[in-house]
Amino acid sequence: MGTVMFFGLGIGLAGVVGVRAYFPLILMGLITRFSETLVYRPPFKVFASVPVILILVGLAIYELMSVRVYNPAETPVLFNIGFRIIGGAVIFAAIFQGFGILVGLIVGGILAMLSFLIMVRLRDGYKNLSSGRNSGEMAAGIEEATAVAATVLILLIPWISFVIWGVVIFALFKKIREQDRFGNDNRARTLRQGNNWR
Repeated sequence: MGTVMFFGLGIGLAGVVGVRAYFPLILMGLITRFSETLVYRPPFKVFASVPVILILVGLAIYELMSVRVYNPAETPVLFNIGFRIIGGAVIFAAIFQGFGILVGLIVGGILAMLSFLIMVRLRDGYKNLSSGRNSGEMAAGIEEATAVAATVLILLIPWISFVIWGVVIFALFKKIREQDRFGNDNRARTLRQGNNWR
């Protein structure tokens, strides 16, 4: 696997960590533990140890439960952003060796944070497909399915990460454009109504 493929694997999994913090770390820990094909570089092999994997499983269960009750933007900042930044930093720096460890940690953390912020921005769109208590569960289910599918796909085809990031960024800009257009329409309607009252 070449440098570009490892870079694609790193940016892809760091992005998935921004959506669901622990699943990619658990899967990569198991792969590192039981396979010689794809492994963490030495400083990060502790994340493939049994105690760390069990801790990650516990945190993953807590995350799965919490996102069904709260909107990600409303849950504690440390849990939402802090753990994701740490997870993204670790998984990128551990996989991609083209950068030094410090630079890798910074890049991975930024990617995870960016992915999380995009998820929060896009989440309202598919929450509107349902209402009430079911909306949070539906949104969580979509995110979990996306995280699992993306992780498996990225592990099988690392270069697909570039496509996924492109599609997500395109969807974000499209949503921003739609919101701006909706806001402009509302302002124009308000002005027309004001003129009619004169």
